[in-house]
Amino acid sequence: MILNDLDVCNLKPSMMWMKGRHTTFGDLGESPDLHVRMVGHRNIPFFFILPRRNMDWLYVWSPRYRFFHEVLYSRIQHLQGLRVHPVFADQHLFNRLSEDGHFLAGIPVKTTVIVNYIRQNLGKTFFFTDVDLIVMPSFTILDLLPYTTNEITTMREWSDNPTPNIGCLLIHCTPETLAFFERMLLRILRDKDADQDAFIKELSSFSGTVGTFSADHFLQSHMFKTKEVDPYQMKIVQCIVGQDKPTDIIAEKVCMIDQFMKIEPFKQYLPEDVYVLLYGNQLPQPSQPPEGS
Repeated sequence: MILNDLDVCNLKPSMMWMKGRHTTFGDLGESPDLHVRMVGHRNIPFFFILPRRNMDWLYVWSPRYRFFHEVLYSRIQHLQGLRVHPVFADQHLFNRLSEDGHFLAGIPVKTTVIVNYIRQNLGKTFFFTDVDLIVMPSFTILDLLPYTTNEITTMREWSDNPTPNIGCLLIHCTPETLAFFERMLLRILRDKDADQDAFIKELSSFSGTVGTFSADHFLQSHMFKTKEVDPYQMKIVQCIVGQDKPTDIIAEKVCMIDQFMKIEPFKQYLPEDVYVLLYGNQLPQPSQPPEGS
């Protein structure tokens, strides 16, 4: 999926997905959302809860963030119950408003994608995230199902503070969520707010249900410094860095991901200035086109 201009940001997924009711082990009736299967082993019942339809996972990436796209796509492309939709955006969509290509003040790309998706998929639920994530091997769609009763679910800004962070968003497509993200988009375009700031400002006028993911499972990297983190509980980690220069920001995120997985196959997708900063020699040429685009 390629996004060349905001005016033609028109997503056309043809798949369906569950509405998102939470099913307990006691509810074994037919459901349009979940399939509950019971099997027995030595007279002990075991229950498996599986989605009937796929949930869409969307994220936006640009040329300077191709490394993160390749890493993320490689980790999630085969996850059962999830259908991955990377949205490629030309670098000029960021550079005309931001020097470093980050999702900072006045950049409407991500929110435009969200609005377009909701308009065309009322009644569905989807997962929208940043591209620079670390997804643990233990993550499955079942980690999202407890939150599908909310209209909007976000990450926490800090482990002990429920202030929302929109690095991961689980969104149920309703007229109310559509109106909310349209207002958020308008604020970004009109006031040049960052999408995170616009989200928080508009949240007070949203009458729907809003929740946050567990900070033990969906966390930001800076939480490692403020709480004890159980690596066996972590599902998704958002890379948060303290650098200011564009090249340094990407480099620090790369080093963070390198602590969790082997990145050697993905180094070829780094921007040349980042590669030289990290490794001090010339960037090798990519051997294949980007996956998932």
